[in-house]
Amino acid sequence: MKKISYRKRIASLAFGLFGAVFLVFACVYHNKTEDFSNIITIQSGEDKFTQSEISSIRQDTASAETFTAWTEQKNQTVRATINERSSNADILLLCGDSHSVLPWGKNLPKSDTEGCILGASLAEQLFGGTEVEGQQILYNGRELTVRGIVKEPQNIMLCQSAANDETASGTQTGSNGNQQTGSSENNQQEICYDKISLLYTDKSKAINRTAAEFISRYGLDGQILHYEYKRNLSWFTDLIPGKWSDFSGWKENLKTLQSDEKILKQCEKSTVESLYLEWIWKRNNCFLMCLVMADFSCRIARNKAIFSCKNEENEIALSYKQR
Repeated sequence: MKKISYRKRIASLAFGLFGAVFLVFACVYHNKTEDFSNIITIQSGEDKFTQSEISSIRQDTASAETFTAWTEQKNQTVRATINERSSNADILLLCGDSHSVLPWGKNLPKSDTEGCILGASLAEQLFGGTEVEGQQILYNGRELTVRGIVKEPQNIMLCQSAANDETASGTQTGSNGNQQTGSSENNQQEICYDKISLLYTDKSKAINRTAAEFISRYGLDGQILHYEYKRNLSWFTDLIPGKWSDFSGWKENLKTLQSDEKILKQCEKSTVESLYLEWIWKRNNCFLMCLVMADFSCRIARNKAIFSCKNEENEIALSYKQR
């Protein structure tokens, strides 16, 4: 009996320890997503955000430093000038500070049109290491200087957009990875962006209101991507109408939430957004495993306590019989 009790005690402690480990990992992933909590993403509608639209918004000093327009070009070729090594990477073309899109590592300001930020894996492939600040790389006819390295996402490059980038030149990447160049007429098209990342600085306003006002103020054709719904329970507060008894308000808010969830599910995710959702998925699973381990630990401890009580009862009954 003592051996059984000892084994149950060890098993209970082991499950409790595993639960604590999963809780630590859940907290780590939750803290990683904290950097995104102040960023609102607006996706363009049928017509992308043009350079002229972005320029007109930047003339408003109240918004000039609080947003970044950007687009992602997947599987693009970049080359190191020092050794002619080349590799494919996902390129984020920016019009604004990089911290509005990738909120860690060094910031690449809008004024730095000759710099870039590299992912650690891409730096390894091009230069054989990550201590490469100041090195030169070639992308789409541009020579860019490495300003910093980020550990995640690993195979990524961020740089400010320029007139000869693919979004302006009409060059597209086909399904087989080959580049296809448009006509000279297409070469004169202005740069277009898929998304705008808006910094959420006014905490007195809800995220919905801040993004909606931005879209309305500048007449943009865009939709809000509610990534914050994946991280916290803000979706529940948005579900609640002004009055709890307003059943039509509950119904209308539920339809809005379902529409927002559908938009988020169907939109094309960038490398950064996919990483964010991966962290959310890992956090949720680690937290779930923590609860499962805690439940097992409590069940074993409870069974051990019941078993001990029954043993004591049996011993007492046996002693009475012996008397």
